[in-house]
Amino acid sequence: METFNLPVLKKMIINNYDLYTCPLELEFSETLNLIRGTNGTGKSTLLHIILYSIIGPYTYGIKFKNYKNRKKANRPMLKENFFRDRMIQKQEDAEVIVEFDIAGKLFKVKRSLYNTELLEFSVDNEVYDKKDYKTITYQRYEKKYSEEDNEELSEIESYLIGVYNQKIAEATNVPDGFNTLVDMFTDTIFFSEDRHYSFWNSDKQQKIIGSYILSSDDYIRYREAVSETQYRQSKYKQRSEALNYANKFLNAEQQGNSEIENIQETKDELENKLSRLDSEQGSINISISKNQTNLIGLKKQYEKFYDEQKRVEEKYYSILFEPDYKEIYSKYINAMKSNRCPFCNSKHEFELDSQNCILCDEKLKSLEKGNLSDLDIERKKISDSIKQIKLDIEKLNNQIEKDETRLRILKSQLIETQQKFNKINLVSKDYLGEDKNRLAILENQKEDALMELKSAQQKERELKIIIEQSLSEKFVDFSDQFIKFAKGFFGSNREIELRLPKKSMDDYVEGLVQLILDDVLRDDKMTLSESQRIFVDLSYRFSILCHFHKNSLFLCETPDSSLDLYHEKNAVATLKYYINKGNSLFITSNERSSYLIDGLMVEYGDVVNIIDLTKLSRYRIKETV
Repeated sequence: METFNLPVLKKMIINNYDLYTCPLELEFSETLNLIRGTNGTGKSTLLHIILYSIIGPYTYGIKFKNYKNRKKANRPMLKENFFRDRMIQKQEDAEVIVEFDIAGKLFKVKRSLYNTELLEFSVDNEVYDKKDYKTITYQRYEKKYSEEDNEELSEIESYLIGVYNQKIAEATNVPDGFNTLVDMFTDTIFFSEDRHYSFWNSDKQQKIIGSYILSSDDYIRYREAVSETQYRQSKYKQRSEALNYANKFLNAEQQGNSEIENIQETKDELENKLSRLDSEQGSINISISKNQTNLIGLKKQYEKFYDEQKRVEEKYYSILFEPDYKEIYSKYINAMKSNRCPFCNSKHEFELDSQNCILCDEKLKSLEKGNLSDLDIERKKISDSIKQIKLDIEKLNNQIEKDETRLRILKSQLIETQQKFNKINLVSKDYLGEDKNRLAILENQKEDALMELKSAQQKERELKIIIEQSLSEKFVDFSDQFIKFAKGFFGSNREIELRLPKKSMDDYVEGLVQLILDDVLRDDKMTLSESQRIFVDLSYRFSILCHFHKNSLFLCETPDSSLDLYHEKNAVATLKYYINKGNSLFITSNERSSYLIDGLMVEYGDVVNIIDLTKLSRYRIKETV
């Protein structure tokens, strides 16, 4: 059986992100990585940053719908300000840099934590950046990706995001490419405290198990059939709504009442609203473009003043300082200005005078005479100019952000208004014949859409039967792997079976696999306790990761809080079994006594990597000072 590759995390650097003391440099262990800390220190955020650094802001699955009679795909993702909102002082240069290995290929990826922008990446030291490719946020990129007949689809490969997605998919060699990789990370690798159970989700079973066990051709045909069904469902719904509007319109016409006039008035109002929204959208686009141009000019001014400041500073301190002192001054002054001791990191307010030594406070002796007063005035002028430019840049950025927020709202209103207008216009303009003919046309369109939907559903069912037959032939090894993990969690004396449900075209059952625990079918997670649900889902995820991959990683949020002592003992042995098969575990823990965490610490001793956010989180530091 073919196996596939997943990233092996090497190191991560987080810069200018004020949730943590930065730069935060983390070297990862290939066995156990323990992320511990009290509430609010950023444990969950760090796991999300790890996930984001590899696959971007994507979350769960792809949905298809009908939009303007076209099939539109949508890949859900985190909001653009997801990480930004976790900063108190929002810094535009907040970023994460991650290094990982995939089948011998070294990836180094830099992403913004202020917005969802891929800044640059390299594969085996071959750099891909904004010099050769377009860089935009993921939200803007997805608008180009999502429409199948988008004229700009040919441009996708010119975007840095598109090239990265292609490179990482090629390195992992997972079936169905980058989309499967996203599914693997969000549905299998990341076990969040929200407890999204993958085992009892039929869509997730089909995407993950189906994509790995089945031939790529069979699975791709099945995935296409599923997306076609989603599209036909959306189209049928729109046709039904259009017919409902038509009935309302024609009933008003036949009854000779004033309702027909109300519909026409509504149409006129919507048309006027569309015009107003479109006009406002145009004005905002002009404003954004103008402000972005001004922003570029301000940044150039800032760079000019910054270079001038550096020149004057060097001249000033070359007069003021001896060479050895200048080196000491440059090394420690930034920390001291931030009221932090550069030696022990304690909070301390220093009384600094540029004429005195920063350590002993004695008067400095200049090597040569020079006009320090004039240079000092020039320094202050440049500093004031830089401060003003920063304020202007911040003001422009705020205005651009405000305009972009308003623009998103306008676009949403435009889509909603256009949909309402289209429905009314469909019955008031396109069908001007006899009443019966108008209704007949819409009724036929609805029936056609229903037939298309039924045909798509039938094809999906037929293909599902085919893949399930293929699945049954290759299922035994996967089932054995699952039972090993499950018995590790539950105990070797428990009766556990993983089976394929018997199905036919007349007996259509959701899901690909079913769990039998102690001779009872557990087709609903509510038939199990919370600990049992966690164990089943972890067994399922670990089986996928170990059975289909040469190595893997697992990101887990604080499961010990949901387990009693007996279950924690079993969990230690089972997690050890997973790690010892060549996999990496990233697990969070609160600052409390836990047999699970203590047991893992004893097992892995010196090779465990402890990331103590109680010490590294800036917010926690502030609380304890």
